[in-house]
Amino acid sequence: MKFSPRVFLLPFILAAATSTFAQHLITTVPVGTQPSAIAVNQKTNEIYVANAVSGTVSVIDGTSNTVTTTITVGNNPSAVIVNPTSNTIYVNNATDKTLSIIDGSTNTVSRTVPLPFGFNQAVQLGLSKYLYVTDTAANTVHVVDLTVLRPIADVPVTQPSYVTVSPAGHKVYVTEKGRGVAVIDTTSNTVVNTFTVEPNTQVSTISVDPVTNLLYVTTNAVGSGNFSVEVLDANTGSSLGSTVALGVVNDVLALPGSGRAVATGGKQQGQYEHSLIFINGSTLDVTGVLGVGNNPGPVTYNTATRIAYVANLASNNVAVVGN
Repeated sequence: MKFSPRVFLLPFILAAATSTFAQHLITTVPVGTQPSAIAVNQKTNEIYVANAVSGTVSVIDGTSNTVTTTITVGNNPSAVIVNPTSNTIYVNNATDKTLSIIDGSTNTVSRTVPLPFGFNQAVQLGLSKYLYVTDTAANTVHVVDLTVLRPIADVPVTQPSYVTVSPAGHKVYVTEKGRGVAVIDTTSNTVVNTFTVEPNTQVSTISVDPVTNLLYVTTNAVGSGNFSVEVLDANTGSSLGSTVALGVVNDVLALPGSGRAVATGGKQQGQYEHSLIFINGSTLDVTGVLGVGNNPGPVTYNTATRIAYVANLASNNVAVVGN
């Protein structure tokens, strides 16, 4: 499996580009009802927000921070993937079990196709044509060729949920309910390792920093709603420690090259209930807390502009955070 060599330049670009990211709320942008997924096209500086209840995708211009168009898709859009190479956006309509395909040059739906496989979360392998899609019900990660929208391989993983990719390392990391993190080698599409967690501990959201080679994993004790973020060595799975208890955490995202990550949620340790929490990847300290909206969920980051975008599920808006 091959993909563009531009991926291998990414760590050097990110290291220079992200060092000055600031903890400042620039503005909030109204979108549709219950924004449940968000992704950025770094080439066009457009942000795509899937609104679960509205059945729409809001397109935000990253320069003006305004919604330039609203695209009608299927019922309950729950995931959005941007392919910057082809300027194509893929939206999973969970209720319909379809995929809406959006032409990014016109921001219109070019076609909607039925999905022959289950779809929970997905990640694109670098700038390649391959998606890794978690299918919790089937205990499978599907490797999907975007040119035909069919799996070319199925990787057995126990109750896979969240997924992240390290393009230069040829690894995909998938959280397994109640177990840990499955490591998929993308050259063979097989599970080559499993990183375990402490007994009676669950894992949920996950993000890898391809520059520092650190994995940020949201963990909580079984039966507890109090979450922490644990940091693992992405090669060995060795734990480097955990943050303090953060309360509810809906998402975690590494800010590549900055040595930091952000988590959405927060309720404990004097933090705001609806906040973006900044985490130092080396010391695991909480370095800042920023109020962003009501029930902040998924977060994405534009490494070129050093701007983060947080979808606030209950505020029906997107918080724009950066310099």
